Amino acid sequence: MRGRNVTFAVLVLVSARMAACSSTEVAEEARPTRLTADVILGDLLIRAEATGNVEPVREVEVKSKASGEILRLHIDVGDEVSRGALLAEIDPRDVRNNYNQVQADLEVARARLEISEAQLERSSQLLAAEVITQQEHENARIEYANSRASLVRAETNYELAELQMQDVSITAPMDGTVIQKNVEEGAVIQSASQNVSGGTTLFLMANLGDMQVRTLVDETDMGMLEPGMVAAVVVEAFPQRMFEGVIEKIEPQAVVEQNVTMFPVIVSIDNRSALLKPGMNAEVE
Repeated sequence: MRGRNVTFAVLVLVSARMAACSSTEVAEEARPTRLTADVILGDLLIRAEATGNVEPVREVEVKSKASGEILRLHIDVGDEVSRGALLAEIDPRDVRNNYNQVQADLEVARARLEISEAQLERSSQLLAAEVITQQEHENARIEYANSRASLVRAETNYELAELQMQDVSITAPMDGTVIQKNVEEGAVIQSASQNVSGGTTLFLMANLGDMQVRTLVDETDMGMLEPGMVAAVVVEAFPQRMFEGVIEKIEPQAVVEQNVTMFPVIVSIDNRSALLKPGMNAEVE
């Protein structure tokens, strides 16, 4: 009986030792592995991300100084034109009629000045001979002065009429691309200089060689940004291509959208490859 008790005790001791060994092995396996690395001194790169739209740096509305019907259009959307190139022609009949009338008024003013000048000279001679009174001589002088003033007004109107004759031919104000056309042949347009609303916009032109992205950056990131910093721009049309940009300007006035305060940041991009188009959605980093 005692021998059996000794055997049982030995078995319990062996089992306890095996359980302790198993617990130790599990604890060692559960212990986290320590990773080590060499200490390296370098720069910390902090990124600020935002989204925006691609837009031309310079965009110009082309309007006409003359009113009338458009007779011919010489360009279409997407055409690249040079400064001074003919874009459209307006019916010149009204302008030509005004030019002819002003030209006739100028000839009358010149003739009137010649006559009044001759009359003033005769009046001076008659006054010296005491044939006329001083008041009659002064009337001749006033007539001469009025004639000179009339000639000045007629010359000014003539110069203006000449400019208006040129205004019926709409030319490109800059080198660029026509990105929008608002009129067709036969449409009647209003003058930009004579209409209170600013006149009819014929075309929208832009220089697509220099583009920019207008984006809104959260105010928490503004402390890290300054003009001249390099930015990476990616558009949805070319997701695998990165366009290099530079922060051109940070506008001072904040914009609040959905209770979030943000600041407009302008990033300029070199678009000599002509891949970027106005209105593209862009991600800026």
